[in-house]
Amino acid sequence: MGITGMIYVVTMVFLLIVLI
Repeated sequence: MGITGMIYVVTMVFLLIVLI
């Protein structure tokens, strides 16, 4: 996993927090 993977994970977690 590189920086792109980390950004992807952070984005998904952020979206989950915003949607819930």
